[in-house]
Amino acid sequence: MSRYLILQNPKKKVLFFRYIYRKFILEKKGFTIMKRNSLSLALKTWLAVLLITTAMGLISVEQSRTVNAASGTTITMKAGEWKSINLYTQFTNDRPDTLTLTLAGYLPDWGYFSSDMLAIKPNPDILVLFPGETGKFDLQIKFGPRVKPGKYRLNIEVIGSNGKDGILNSDWIIETYKYDVIIEGDTKKQDIVYIDQYSDSNNQGLYAYKNSKNKYGYVNKNRKIVIPAVYDNYGHFDKNGIAVVGMKNSKGEHGYKYGLINKAGKYVLKPTYDVIGFPSEGYYQVVNNKKHGFINAQGKVAIKLQYDQVKFFAQGLAPVMKNNKWGFIDKKGKLVIQYKFQNANLFDQNNQATVILNNKYYLINKKGKIIKETEFQPMWD
Repeated sequence: MSRYLILQNPKKKVLFFRYIYRKFILEKKGFTIMKRNSLSLALKTWLAVLLITTAMGLISVEQSRTVNAASGTTITMKAGEWKSINLYTQFTNDRPDTLTLTLAGYLPDWGYFSSDMLAIKPNPDILVLFPGETGKFDLQIKFGPRVKPGKYRLNIEVIGSNGKDGILNSDWIIETYKYDVIIEGDTKKQDIVYIDQYSDSNNQGLYAYKNSKNKYGYVNKNRKIVIPAVYDNYGHFDKNGIAVVGMKNSKGEHGYKYGLINKAGKYVLKPTYDVIGFPSEGYYQVVNNKKHGFINAQGKVAIKLQYDQVKFFAQGLAPVMKNNKWGFIDKKGKLVIQYKFQNANLFDQNNQATVILNNKYYLINKKGKIIKETEFQPMWD
């Protein structure tokens, strides 16, 4: 075991050697100012005292070692699990007083951390060695469960203490072990280039991601892949736990065909339509061959694709267009307000909708009766 620095405090060193100097040189020779011959004697005396006291264990030279255990030693583990590591060294107390040893974990790029980042479990917690005794540590380490996968540099420091005051130092680093720690993910290396952090707009716990092949899939909040990236386009999971996904297809109007998947990644509806819109009251707008209609959350056709354009359902009715005129249908596809408007908005919570008739804006009720003329209102697609 290496020797340890006792006189680490510079001021204490100066006082100690000033005492040696006065005691063994000036007082013995009666010099107030040292002559050249006395200088040689002083140096010899100083060296002799230093060698004797060092051999006796009263003064030790600082030789705190770094044991570079990371040379060829890499620890692979998962976040949140305990891992045993071998410190190798047997510690021997060659001092005349009791030596107390403790361990500390240190991440050079981060610093000392609580158990949220890094925890160590030495056995024993404190190694107390009386003069001449030998002992060693067993050690377990754990990185916090939220630590991201990656490579970390870990230093384990052995800290010595003799617990005395005076010219003796209370604690110091004896040895430092260095390791490379690789924190594995829950799966093999994941091909994730980009995660759309805003794609969980309905709080379904799934986020769209893109891989290096420009394919899309979904990960959970811990960045773990739940649905592999096999799609060419994606939508958000809605409140029904259904997402619209697209696959390249030359037969599609815009080069894609769209379908529906559930949160397990299973197709509810294989890519079939040129367009699938957002859901409204359980129905999805769909388009094929420039004809519009509705499907339900099971992917079944609810209202035949027969319209030139459709809008969302609201209050049980949806605006639909044929031959450049707008009317309203119910959720069974029945026309309840005739085609006669230039444009039409959705019904609001007051069961009123804004329509355009003869270039004027009106409010109508759910029977299609005009309530009153109104001011300009933006007309939503």
